[in-house]
Amino acid sequence: MTVTYSSKISSAGFATIFKLLLKWRGSVYKLLWREFAVYAATYLTLSLSYRLAMNDEQREKFEFISRYCNRYTDHIPIAFVLGFYVTCVCTRWWNQYNAIPWPDTLALLVTSDIQGPCKRARLFRRTIMRYICLSFTMTLASISSTVKKRFPTLNHLNIAGFLQGSEQQILERLKTPHNKYFVPLVWATSLVNQSRREKWVKDDHALKTLIDEITAFRSKCGTLFSYDWINIPLVYTQVVTVAVYSYFIACLMGRQFSISPYNGEIDVDPYFPFFTFLQFFFFMGWLKVAESLLNPFGEDDDDFDVNYLIDRNLQVSYLIVDDMHSDYPELLRDNHWNDIDFQLPYTQASKNFYNEPFVGSTMDLNISAIGAELTLPNEEAPVIHAKDQPDTLENGDIDKKLKSVKNLPMFSRKVSRKFHKARNNVPGTVFMATNASMSNDSSNAPNDTSILRRLFRNLKKRKTRTKTEENGNGQKRNSQPKEETFNLGDIPLIDDSCVNDSPVKNEAKEEEPDVKVKLDNDEEEAMESKFLMDTGIAHEIV
Repeated sequence: MTVTYSSKISSAGFATIFKLLLKWRGSVYKLLWREFAVYAATYLTLSLSYRLAMNDEQREKFEFISRYCNRYTDHIPIAFVLGFYVTCVCTRWWNQYNAIPWPDTLALLVTSDIQGPCKRARLFRRTIMRYICLSFTMTLASISSTVKKRFPTLNHLNIAGFLQGSEQQILERLKTPHNKYFVPLVWATSLVNQSRREKWVKDDHALKTLIDEITAFRSKCGTLFSYDWINIPLVYTQVVTVAVYSYFIACLMGRQFSISPYNGEIDVDPYFPFFTFLQFFFFMGWLKVAESLLNPFGEDDDDFDVNYLIDRNLQVSYLIVDDMHSDYPELLRDNHWNDIDFQLPYTQASKNFYNEPFVGSTMDLNISAIGAELTLPNEEAPVIHAKDQPDTLENGDIDKKLKSVKNLPMFSRKVSRKFHKARNNVPGTVFMATNASMSNDSSNAPNDTSILRRLFRNLKKRKTRTKTEENGNGQKRNSQPKEETFNLGDIPLIDDSCVNDSPVKNEAKEEEPDVKVKLDNDEEEAMESKFLMDTGIAHEIV
């Protein structure tokens, strides 16, 4: 009974949808024409009575009631209440359709797992599927008036071929107040177990697969039975119905024409309240749609065609497990046996529907050469290639691309932070930069400890050289050790041997006075320890 119109709207052409408005079966006109006729007749009767049959006093009372109704009808939230209700009904309607069980999967498993061309195996296959379809029919007879009218008793199922005489007697002897739709499924599981004992079912895994599919079929039958048992709460249906009908009853009076002016305004007499009737058509039609979808197993035009499902399921089940069992075409090579890249043909009517294969929306995206250059996401400056740097740097020159030590490829960010901390704590120090000839391999890069050791080793060399010069000149030393000031910026932090003879990069920071270093061993060791603690690298050395 389902009204199908998919072929009528295969394309969204001009006035395509208007063709559907001319259909009568399953249309809103068929659902609503009686209510609409009664509503229009009532409205016109009140209008004619006001215009022709009432005196002035009666008209005054009529106008008072009309204005009162027109003022307060908008307080009814009809759109919200009705919209939410229809949404719930439509969701429930589609879920009920998805709960309808189909025996096709079970039929495929039966014909695959119960092998054998003999009559015994054939009897197992056909009987199992007959019990499945019998359970489905008994379920629908319990929830659908159309199926109940077709199969009112077990005798009608016997005549239709779903039941045998002995099976009908067993069902009639069962004394239970509950629905018996599950009994044929119990028979089907017993037959599956018996076929396993007789070796018609090849293994226990196939047995479990068949039992699982039968239980899944029973689950869907139980879901249909539950939908028939548990409805949308009656109170909600009543609220929506009362809200819609009371709203339009109030509109019968509130939308009437008034001869007397109100608040200085004179009503326009349309004779026919077009927009009032249009509103009635929309909202009342909306309610009628919900009413027709509340029970999709009924007798409305858009209800499910369950009688067709009963016929189809039994016929297809027998076709799969019997007529088509172990019957398949001869194995032949297909037309594209030796082809890898081939194209299927199109007809003249469909050739315009061909589209090129979709390979991704970004496959045609072009990236410029500059944008495709590799870089490091954690670095502030771009990666410096060897071709972009000069071979040598003169003393005192600074490569503009190397803005700080942290931009050197050989240094990590952690080492770079230690360099900056040491530079800030020791003013006048000149930090060295390398050129592009330096390898990017971090294994060749000096760490914090080696740099500081070279610093103090150079201090010792300078001290020894100073002592030698003083002794050679015959100068006398005082009893107190003489302090000599050195500019640490004159001492390279990285000697030429660790950077492949690369020139230096001067970044002297003059913020504090020069550091004074005592030349005796005890004071030198104390200064070294203090320097390590101040720069924060002592813990790293430990």
